[in-house]
Amino acid sequence: MPECFIAQYWREMNKMKAKGKSTTLSVGNLRWILFQLFFAGTDTTSTTIMWYMYFMLRHPHIQKKVYHELSEVAGVERAPDLQDKTKLNYFWASVMETQRLGSIVPQSLPHLCIADVTIQGYTIPAEAVVLPNLDAVMWDENTWEEPLKFRPERFLDDTGALIKPDSFIPFSVAYECYQKDTSDVAVLAVIAKDRDPKILLNCNHFWRRMCMGEALANSVLFLYISALIQRFELQPSVEGQPPEVSFVEGPVCPPGRFEVRFIERAASKTA
Repeated sequence: MPECFIAQYWREMNKMKAKGKSTTLSVGNLRWILFQLFFAGTDTTSTTIMWYMYFMLRHPHIQKKVYHELSEVAGVERAPDLQDKTKLNYFWASVMETQRLGSIVPQSLPHLCIADVTIQGYTIPAEAVVLPNLDAVMWDENTWEEPLKFRPERFLDDTGALIKPDSFIPFSVAYECYQKDTSDVAVLAVIAKDRDPKILLNCNHFWRRMCMGEALANSVLFLYISALIQRFELQPSVEGQPPEVSFVEGPVCPPGRFEVRFIERAASKTA
């Protein structure tokens, strides 16, 4: 079984100390990393779940489709597990559409450009702080058809297979590349559809940065939301009156206050 993050961090920290090398690996930094990991993961994940419930209240026909798929794959006698993840394309499409339209963290996190870089005629100097605007990408009319409509089908191809467009960036926006003429890593705030091929030619390696909590967040979202929809039908507190369109501004943006009724499904009562 692979070691956990803490064990690997601790081993590397002691290894660096034993060699007498200067390192930022310390107990204090470990505490801070763990705080960020759990705080960021729980806050954004809980907000995503709130947005999902909000959209299901406004689009009950989509909720029915998600439940039907869950019933076909996992049945009603057991809760969905991680082995079911790859079999639930419509479920994931509805989650991805929630992340896109809900815009959970509209400005993501600040990124630091550690080397001078020119992108399409604009120079970003070293040590400049780059703050991405995810809304401008995930609500872009030139990229998404009817971007302000909740439509999970946009993440499915004609065969029903799940697709993930480059402009779907709820977890990250930056790219990294090793320049051919330097050993430094340049952090580039570039959206895939706007990448200049010349930038790629100046790089030995080019890849998309990943949020280290993405895999954990997706697993938690899957287990919680799939079990929720499998067991309960979500209905507005007042029949026929779904919540109004609203959100709370901040670094993490939850929907405005709304009420929901959890109606236990008949199949769950007999399971």
